[in-house]
Amino acid sequence: MNGDNIVIDTSLIINLFNGVTEVEKLITNRNLFVSIISEIEVLSFPNIAPSDKALLKTFLSKCHVGILNPR
Repeated sequence: MNGDNIVIDTSLIINLFNGVTEVEKLITNRNLFVSIISEIEVLSFPNIAPSDKALLKTFLSKCHVGILNPR
C-alpha cells in the first residue's frame, strides 16, 4: 500500500459522521478500505434514522469493502 490508501474502522466512520474534522482531513483524497464487519456494525446501530443510514450506505459504496474468506 502507498500513502494514498487507508484502512478505516468502525470508530473512525462514527467520528467522521459525528463531524470530527481531523478524520475528514485524514481520509480526504485517499482510497478507503473497510472491513465487512465495520460495514455491518455501522449499518446496524439501533435507532439510526433512515436518512443517516442512506448517507452511510453512500459513503460505504465509495470504499473498498473487504470480505471474509473461510480458510
